[in-house]
Amino acid sequence: MSKVFLISDITNSFSLKLAKGLLDRDNIVIGLNSSFENELFNDGLKNRNFHIYNWNSSSPLSSTKIIKKCLNEFGKIDYAFLVFSPVGSSEKLYDLATFTLEKFVDEKIKGTLFLARELSQLFNKSKNGGIGLVCNNTPEIEKNFIDSIFLGMYNVFDKSIREDLDQKSFRIDSFNSGNMIDSEFSSYVLKSFTSGEKGKGSRENSSKKKSSQIFSKGFFGRR
Repeated sequence: MSKVFLISDITNSFSLKLAKGLLDRDNIVIGLNSSFENELFNDGLKNRNFHIYNWNSSSPLSSTKIIKKCLNEFGKIDYAFLVFSPVGSSEKLYDLATFTLEKFVDEKIKGTLFLARELSQLFNKSKNGGIGLVCNNTPEIEKNFIDSIFLGMYNVFDKSIREDLDQKSFRIDSFNSGNMIDSEFSSYVLKSFTSGEKGKGSRENSSKKKSSQIFSKGFFGRR
């Protein structure tokens, strides 16, 4: 049976490459798109198992609806990737418009928290599933002040969610790209599940229950 994967931000190169790798393993992938411009991100992934859901990431109700829609259509979510990825800009703090800062707080910070809460509720209730926290540093993109804050939030979020959810019965993983480019990092994330090997990035697992059965070599389904 195909596994169902959720990717919190499908609007970047890393997430699309990760989605393709999951689809190549006969899984179902749901990519969340907060820009509401589907045609920009579906190119090259014409696959019946690839689904883009528009997501108002500043709304807690929208995050709730996203989870319900996944469950209604597929009956489950096996694993979710929360992607921390830079947008890329050369603007300095003093040049950033108020709208840009508000949009960042609403979409990146609020959206990540709202979605993480919904997923943790789902997985805690089902006693199954997993959340992967992904820090995609993307060295080829020039980063500005808010990008640095968002990537820094990954470290705080990772530590805090582990302390809060460590005793729960679902898996929490961390993936940090280091200096890997998107194609290397997506391959690393996929390989880490199937082989357990560590590469140039880092991967941790805080779950003391079910981890061996959630991510066996057959987790992705048949090749």
